[in-house]
Amino acid sequence: KADLISSYNYEGVYLLKESKRDYKYGNILSHVIGYTGIDNQGLSGIELKYDKTLTGKNGNIKYYSDGKGKRLSLPETYVSPTSGSDVTLTIDLDIQLSLENELMNAYKKYDAEGAIGIVMNPKSGEILAISSIPSFNPANYKSYSSEIINRNLAIWSNFEPGSTFKLVTLAPAINEGKVDIFKEHFYDSGSIKVANSTLHCWKRKGHGDETFIQVVENSCNPGFVNLGQRLGKETLFKYITELGFGKKTGIDLNGEATGILFNLDKVGPVELATTAFGQGISVTALQQVTAVSAIVNGGTLYTPYIVSSVGDDSKSPVIKKENIITKETSDVVKYALESVVANGSGRNAYIENYRIGGKTGTAQKVGSDGRYMQGNYVLSFIGFMPADNPDYVMYIAIDHAKGVTQYGGVVSAPIARNVFKDIISIHDIKEDTKGIPKSYRWDDIVYKMIPDVIGKTKKEFRDENKEQAEKLQAMYYKVRLNLEKIPETKKVEILTNLGIGDTSTFTGQLKTAVDNSMVKALTSAQKLLNQWKSKFSGNSWTDRIISAGLNKIKLAQGGIVNNPGKGVPIGTNVIAGEAGREAVLPLNDQVLSQLGQQIGKYITINATMVNNMNGRQISRELQRIQSNNDFTSNR
Repeated sequence: KADLISSYNYEGVYLLKESKRDYKYGNILSHVIGYTGIDNQGLSGIELKYDKTLTGKNGNIKYYSDGKGKRLSLPETYVSPTSGSDVTLTIDLDIQLSLENELMNAYKKYDAEGAIGIVMNPKSGEILAISSIPSFNPANYKSYSSEIINRNLAIWSNFEPGSTFKLVTLAPAINEGKVDIFKEHFYDSGSIKVANSTLHCWKRKGHGDETFIQVVENSCNPGFVNLGQRLGKETLFKYITELGFGKKTGIDLNGEATGILFNLDKVGPVELATTAFGQGISVTALQQVTAVSAIVNGGTLYTPYIVSSVGDDSKSPVIKKENIITKETSDVVKYALESVVANGSGRNAYIENYRIGGKTGTAQKVGSDGRYMQGNYVLSFIGFMPADNPDYVMYIAIDHAKGVTQYGGVVSAPIARNVFKDIISIHDIKEDTKGIPKSYRWDDIVYKMIPDVIGKTKKEFRDENKEQAEKLQAMYYKVRLNLEKIPETKKVEILTNLGIGDTSTFTGQLKTAVDNSMVKALTSAQKLLNQWKSKFSGNSWTDRIISAGLNKIKLAQGGIVNNPGKGVPIGTNVIAGEAGREAVLPLNDQVLSQLGQQIGKYITINATMVNNMNGRQISRELQRIQSNNDFTSNR
């Protein structure tokens, strides 16, 4: 249409070319990029901060004229326009897309009030990805509220950090020689008395006796109060300040907040205690990422930055402070946090054959009346990869997730795991099997590799995988007994040896055999617990656990007697059904292993009882077993 109008050559009508911003990725990175007004002037974000740099200068022609504006026959002066300079960001677009996708999924899934994510290179301070949700489309910014378009939550929002801040207590305690996390123990009763206040652990019954590395794994509040008390307020707050809290990080974006710390002269015993586990203070997500980067990179605090170059001028990393902690301290902290992901509250961030370290956080929000809000939390996770020499530090926070258990390990850790998996794929990061192996619990899904036997006969399979074949064939009868083809006496032998679970459909001799097998296993467990009771006599925590286990076993035994035919599942982490599971959950892995060895004597595999199976049948059964997670047991 413009060309058509121009072709009419109307007097006084002419065309004017104007440029307009094109935001090809829509909402992606919207709070960082910002938006422009009707005249392409920057109004927020990078658009505003680098407006003059991006805009350049207009050209012009200077000439002489008389009082009526008539041009005189004098030389003219032409000044050519100057193009604006390109502004290049440190953002890794692939990681940014992954982060935004995962945050948006969680934001919608949990009907959250907000979501924040940051990925940073701890060795330079480069921001590789940063997201604040709800986001907006810069091309249509007028359709959004001013709160959404003007608040980059990742650098602006202040909130209590919760347990992710415990790293800021742990690192100084190790650095100052106040604790040996591998040798020293702490007893958590569920609370700790500080001045006239009682501060509770998130686990109200407490964690009992634990080493300090278990204090970290369990995110034990009283344990961190103890570390804060050992440091004292002057030392703890010195490290907090050196790690960048209480002031802006200096990132090259507008709208950064400073956070809120206690004035040192107003810090009493309670303020010291709550600060030690991340309560009573206020920080930003960016401050946490920057501080943790310093802790895991060997003690160097960098100024975070998001613009890598302007025109031909490249930016270099800016060091704010060095040697905040020693490399040795950093290594110990990294190991402890890798253990948190392998064995503790961060286990939902674990990736097989990759080394991930991290810490979860569950922080209760403060309302407008100054009181803590009920059921309203910021659920967070801060992690790094690879754990021994991190190239990526990631922070995830979900504000007021609904319809889900209110723990950072439940909500935010899986988000971080998904983004880490994408980073592994994007940058083709190789596996590393030298990390801490995951300690699996009874409710974990465990995957095992099985051989490909499709199309093979039973003989071919046995010849190639003799040992595996015997185990799998025995398992075949465990998960699907062909009662029609097996003699009655053989059924009894199979059920007795394998310890089949619910046998309510069996009668007579079969039912008796199963019940006897279960009673025998329970009696063995009971005997072992009585031995431990004598061995650990005097330890009140152990006494309580063992006594509880004996009581549960007695209940289970009674259940078999009173409900014949109801077999009880037996395994390395189950003594007897639900009752047994409750009894052994507080026991550590070594104890569980010993229990399993004792009980396992009555759960043997007799491979000779298998017949009439070919390779194709085995293959189908293996696929079905795998889909039902029957490989989670070592029976």
